[in-house]
Amino acid sequence: MAEERAASFAKRSIKTSAKLLGLKIVASMIDLTTLEGKDTPGKVAYLCRKALQPAPPRFSVPPCAAVCVYPNMVRYARRFLGSDSPVHVASVATGFPSGQYPMRTKLGETRRAVADGADEIDMVIESQCVSHW
Repeated sequence: MAEERAASFAKRSIKTSAKLLGLKIVASMIDLTTLEGKDTPGKVAYLCRKALQPAPPRFSVPPCAAVCVYPNMVRYARRFLGSDSPVHVASVATGFPSGQYPMRTKLGETRRAVADGADEIDMVIESQCVSHW
């Protein structure tokens, strides 16, 4: 019965206007990310511009949800976007991507990113930590 129901969805057509609305909603939920060791303020500014206007204006696509950068790039993203931007600044912290940094370093990264203007911190918690909870 479930297979029949799933197959019926594959046969349905979705109106172009509904598809466009769906794509706009998806765009508004995306975080544009650059997590390269060689990131520069210029690259972060480009990412911010793209997040503010992900498609040509004629398509009326809303801004992305956030830009995500390493803690040392948060201040550049915040400076470019300003304090009242619809695009948030997210940062990875706690030794991303491994999460294997000492607690002092993790806390320092997090504090720095918040002080520099991050709205959101994405963290990796190593499995040893989780297993002891």
